[in-house]
Amino acid sequence: MWNTLVNGMNQVCKNTFSEREGVTYKYRDGSSILIKGIFDKNYLSVDPDSGATISANTPVLGIVGSDLSRAPQEGDGVIIRSVEYLVMEQQPDSEGMIKLVLREKS
Repeated sequence: MWNTLVNGMNQVCKNTFSEREGVTYKYRDGSSILIKGIFDKNYLSVDPDSGATISANTPVLGIVGSDLSRAPQEGDGVIIRSVEYLVMEQQPDSEGMIKLVLREKS
């Protein structure tokens, strides 16, 4: 029951807050897939113990992990609003969402 509720919540959030044009996810092997994702160009990460900002102005993309055909990896890419980013880190939660920490591709 809990998993069903969480999956439903993830879908509602994805459908409500995702990028309108979608996100192109590019695997390192050259294949790609169009997915929905919640983009935050200036994400601030805060240490829960001290409250101090530990990273600033880092773009992140929140996705539902099951939307990808395989797990994301460092070095994969995403195209959001015609800007290409590289996946620097993935941070899965315990409820099926993954936060991808990005860096704009130069």
